[in-house]
Amino acid sequence: MSLMDISEVSNKHHRDPSGKLRVTIISAEYPPFVQGGLGVHYRELVEELKPLCAVTVVAARTSRHNPGCERDGGLTVYRVKIPRLFPLNHIVFNLKAWWLNRSLGADVVHLCAPFGLLCLVFKKSPTVVKIHSLYKAQGGRFLYRHIVFPTAALMDRFMINRADLVMTTSEFMKKSIISGYEHARVVSINNGLNHAWLEAAGEKGRVRAGIGVPAPKYVILNVGRYVPRKGTLELLRAFRQVHRRHPQAQLVLIGSGFSEAISYEKQLRKFVAANSLAEAVMMLDWMPAEQVKKYYDAADLYVHAASYEPFGNVIVEAMASGLPVIAVKGGGPEEVAAGSAVILKSNNPDGLAAAINEFIVNPARVEEYAGLSRKRASTFSWKQAAAETLAGYKSILAS
Repeated sequence: MSLMDISEVSNKHHRDPSGKLRVTIISAEYPPFVQGGLGVHYRELVEELKPLCAVTVVAARTSRHNPGCERDGGLTVYRVKIPRLFPLNHIVFNLKAWWLNRSLGADVVHLCAPFGLLCLVFKKSPTVVKIHSLYKAQGGRFLYRHIVFPTAALMDRFMINRADLVMTTSEFMKKSIISGYEHARVVSINNGLNHAWLEAAGEKGRVRAGIGVPAPKYVILNVGRYVPRKGTLELLRAFRQVHRRHPQAQLVLIGSGFSEAISYEKQLRKFVAANSLAEAVMMLDWMPAEQVKKYYDAADLYVHAASYEPFGNVIVEAMASGLPVIAVKGGGPEEVAAGSAVILKSNNPDGLAAAINEFIVNPARVEEYAGLSRKRASTFSWKQAAAETLAGYKSILAS
């Protein structure tokens, strides 16, 4: 969708005849463009919000084969074309999203930070800012550590200070925002779970055969973007130790280094090749959620090596699939797991390797944590998350 196309959008197309609250959600990630937890979050949240209010989503369009506009009952999705190059992709998306939002006439605008920044510069409607992570807490290579993330942290500060309400996904994040930015109106709303994940998957061998995962292997799974804070390189270093002791171990990584993380993905692939792990490590690109679920169902163990994790959708998904989980203390995981996973103090490769080995040699431990996982996962609900989100919208309209 070009700026000319955007300028032709009229308010009358977005007046909801049922009188429902009209909400515009601006998030670059929305299916089919998914490169991490944000894409999952907004797909599931919007599905539960649709019956409650009239929702318009403004998202990124990274391929001309994706539709520029879709309408389905109470949901309208606009996808604006952006380049793949960082930071040009963010700049172009923010510009186009602001221009489109000028004509949508929503009762409430919901921004997924740092997207929609210009909607706060030229603010027209009551606005919620959803903070999924704080840039000031992130690290990486020199350019990101000293230029990109400090600049993005200034954007966080501006958006938090201009918002009528800040939403986030965990009590850890709520405390971080309040202590770091002194914003009075912050609410924590946990991500949910699509309860189809709790359904039995059938015999593991058949699931593995359907996706090409070797049946005799001990499969360790990790799902997430290839960025330094996710700890993928530390996990690979740990797996190198595990594989030497247990040659049947197989590591499956699902994710990508889209945009700013391409160099880190190259580093990961170089490590796999240099350590002769090509046969033992599967690196798979993003795929639809129903396909990702098959890999959860095929796995024996889930390892989340992130050093900073505000929530961790993948931990909930892994627990729902009945997997024992190893995670690192990073804010969200210990809150999400609530005693139902093994939480390590750091993602030191030696510690990760020791924790993985303990599960491989101890079936009783696997069974214990698998039971804890399913019980904990069943407490998460996207329906509840949507109800709390709607209550947040109404609260800023009433104030």
